[in-house]
Amino acid sequence: MITAVKSHSAIVTMELYAGNVRVPLAQLGPDFAIPVEAVELQPCEAEIVMTIDGVMTRMRVFLQDGMTADRRRVPLSKIPS
Repeated sequence: MITAVKSHSAIVTMELYAGNVRVPLAQLGPDFAIPVEAVELQPCEAEIVMTIDGVMTRMRVFLQDGMTADRRRVPLSKIPS
């Protein structure tokens, strides 16, 4: 007997916004982000926008060390809403 398997691949986008700078993210963890490409940013508040299958979630974060080209894993801390 052959059974049909239904599967679903989510469409996910992750971006970090710091002022007028938009940084696409490759990976996001509970206390870090990894940008798709190296970016230089000073320490600052930012917003991460994650969209999964059209449902948007926003999270305010603080980049305590900013972003530098020589460090791809960017530490961040969530700002309570």
